[in-house]
Amino acid sequence: MFEIELKAWLDNPSEAEQKLASFAEYRGKSFKTDWYWYKEDRKLKIRIREEKFVSSANVEKFSLYVTSKIKTVSDGMEVNNENEFQISDKSAFETFLKAAGFELQSTKNKISKNYYTQNSHIELVEIEGTGHFIEAEILSPSNEPSVVEEIRHTLFGLLEQCGVPASNIEPRFYSELIANKINSKNR
Repeated sequence: MFEIELKAWLDNPSEAEQKLASFAEYRGKSFKTDWYWYKEDRKLKIRIREEKFVSSANVEKFSLYVTSKIKTVSDGMEVNNENEFQISDKSAFETFLKAAGFELQSTKNKISKNYYTQNSHIELVEIEGTGHFIEAEILSPSNEPSVVEEIRHTLFGLLEQCGVPASNIEPRFYSELIANKINSKNR
């Protein structure tokens, strides 16, 4: 499955949320901490994510999982081939990564409000020390150019409905923004 995603800076998060709530269903809030591990050659990146999700019905769910992504960016849009699995012991997995030659590069704290439409997942995101964003994504079994272009059109439409101009699209990965200390004031 391919994750096709756009993210953009939010100049006015509360206004975007008000517009988003008019056409999408709110399902809860996520509190995520990500640890990014790299091998020395940086060709392979592993993310460990600890997540607490609080549903709109106030039910809490805790998750711990590992993700490896093959990322490509085209016209500010990410097309990711993601492989993910759950783990039960973060410390044991970190010991494994160290033994395999990985090093911890960075950590990211992310709070997001989760909304859904029929075929998309939209998050209003705050990245600690960086700023506020909107992420809109659609999962697709194909990454064929015609399919990606159709999804791109849909994602741009979602941003427009939320009052977010295309000029706010951020093509860089969060890890790059964090590493370079880029935030809403110096973007």
